[in-house]
Amino acid sequence: MDLRLAGKRALVTGSSAGLGEAIAKLLAAEGVGIVVHGRDEGRTNAVAEAIRADGGRADVALGDLSTDAGADAVAAAAMTGGTSTSWSTMPGHTTTRLGWRRRPRVGSRRTSPTSCRACE
Repeated sequence: MDLRLAGKRALVTGSSAGLGEAIAKLLAAEGVGIVVHGRDEGRTNAVAEAIRADGGRADVALGDLSTDAGADAVAAAAMTGGTSTSWSTMPGHTTTRLGWRRRPRVGSRRTSPTSCRACE
């Protein structure tokens, strides 16, 4: 599959395990430089190492996105390697050029659990 993203850089939130990890690895296989995000340093570094072992580029951003300080730390870490497009695997969250924002609730359900700045 060619997503035409080779050479881009992406922050994939929640990519230290599960769906986020799968998205990060898929994008890395497409030639995207990945910023692996998570709260657990060991798991996050393991995903980044796996991407590198497969020939991809990966950096790490640690932080809890439910806090302002954590979101700021993740944003700063993600931007140290250049600008990034963000893929969020956190329900109810999306990104803006200036940082994270909560999506509004729609009835009793949140809007789509994933978002991409490039897709907005």
